[in-house]
Amino acid sequence: MRGIILTTKFWRKQIGGVGEYTQQLVSQMQKIGDQILIITPPTPGDKKFYQQAGYKVLRRSLPVNQFSFFKQILNLSFFKTLKEIKNTKPDYLLCNRWYEYLGLLTFLYSKILSVPYFAFAFGTDINKILLGRGWLSTSLCKLFFLNATKVYCISRYTKSLAIKLGVLPEKITIIPGGLDMEFIHQNTTKKSQVSSRVKSLKRKLKGKLVISTFSRLESYKGIDKVIASLPRILEDVPNAVYLIAGYGPDANRLKKLAIQCKVANKVFFVDYITGASKYFAYKLSDIFIMASRESSSGGTEGFGIVYLEAAYFKNPCIASRLNGSADAVKNNLTGLLLNPYSQSEITRILIMFAKDKKLRRRMGQAGHNRAKQFTWVKAARMLQEDISNTILHK
Repeated sequence: MRGIILTTKFWRKQIGGVGEYTQQLVSQMQKIGDQILIITPPTPGDKKFYQQAGYKVLRRSLPVNQFSFFKQILNLSFFKTLKEIKNTKPDYLLCNRWYEYLGLLTFLYSKILSVPYFAFAFGTDINKILLGRGWLSTSLCKLFFLNATKVYCISRYTKSLAIKLGVLPEKITIIPGGLDMEFIHQNTTKKSQVSSRVKSLKRKLKGKLVISTFSRLESYKGIDKVIASLPRILEDVPNAVYLIAGYGPDANRLKKLAIQCKVANKVFFVDYITGASKYFAYKLSDIFIMASRESSSGGTEGFGIVYLEAAYFKNPCIASRLNGSADAVKNNLTGLLLNPYSQSEITRILIMFAKDKKLRRRMGQAGHNRAKQFTWVKAARMLQEDISNTILHK
């Protein structure tokens, strides 16, 4: 089949969860037979990436607000892109990220060309609407999701949000995140590609009980509560340290918090890492935690591919029981789910894991076994088959 995917975030040097999810699914769908044209805004350095990856791409500006939408109408770029889409004779359109006017653009292209469109729904996108974004934003969001042929969600939690928005349950299919096993195997053995900065951690963390979080540094990710737990943890586990891998707007606040809690020498910030360096760092970790809350603006954890990565490297995982993390972490099997707002619960569970090596090993091994079941190949086949069957019976 021929597909068109419209996305505002497909490639960037430091890709986030939504970008990786989309990129991996598109890559695997191409490998198993679909011809996919990606329409996405130009990003510095993206041409080389697209050429190396073999993607067919139209680098076009896409509307993310009212101004850019009407600008595209007035300068005729809307109609130029419409013609380019028509010439490919697509069987379907796929929109990976809802923004008011990107959703409207997809809806209009679908109606004009009489081509079905499928929508991805992510937790933060829908949650922001449910928390209140004004009449116009809510109306455009519902127009997009309620008229989609199918809506794809990454977890049961995200599905529940889509149902709250008004999407019929029978129109929703869950396509979970996964792991690229081939990429992991290749990069796990490439020690020469591990950065010197990350290699130095092995010496610094030798003999330590390593708690870790690999995440974009956002205020709702729960990293602050782990830092605040460290003074109490250190009373019972003096060799405990906290490894934080990621970048983001909350970095300075977190570093100041570590100083205020007098644990700055126990917290290691290593910024953004990927590939061989990231997998090397996972092996240094004993416990993985990301107990995400819900931000005031609607930020939430829709699934959390990072839990699968940590679990693959035999890290027992601690996550929130209030969001999509509950699909990535199997409670009492691969880790524990908790109330992310409870400082005492976070502290208690971290101490429990830190003091019980057998528990860590048992849950770490169970997590490794379960993580291997989540692959991008499997997820892409699920998506491709669902789109094919839906079009066939439409």
